[in-house]
Amino acid sequence: MIVECAVSQLPLIMSTGMANEREVLEAVLTARNNGCTDLSLLHCISAYPTPFSECNLSVISTIREKFNCRSGWSDHSVNPFVISHAISKWDAQIIEFHLDIEGEGAEYQGGHCWLPSEISKLIDASKNISKIDGNSMIEPSVLEEVERTWRADPSDGLRPLFNTRKSL
Repeated sequence: MIVECAVSQLPLIMSTGMANEREVLEAVLTARNNGCTDLSLLHCISAYPTPFSECNLSVISTIREKFNCRSGWSDHSVNPFVISHAISKWDAQIIEFHLDIEGEGAEYQGGHCWLPSEISKLIDASKNISKIDGNSMIEPSVLEEVERTWRADPSDGLRPLFNTRKSL
């Protein structure tokens, strides 16, 4: 059986590591001129490991705006803060990372691979990152409501709250 597969039928993910804007544009035009309709570009710094000062995560939104496509981060920092920030601040829609199963590979020794136990915590946290921001209301949280019954009463500094003491 022969199966034909056109570029336009497949998602294409390209990394921008070591490329300048003109080179990225050329790659994007090449893909689109050949029928690609599902394109994602990953901002990438090809330094292993990538230090904070080199990440330039703001490029994630620049890519999305300039090339009208999904954008993300190809991580070589192996730092949970960098990935979390790429997602929460710069709306990275795709994250790519290197994974070393047992920590014995040359890339892991070079400092730019994650171990399964490290990345699994980050993935779990990333799934809930939008919940961190809350509703912007200045009020006790649901969990704090229970605590308010025994915390110091603002009127007299005693515990539990005055109304609770009156009912005892």
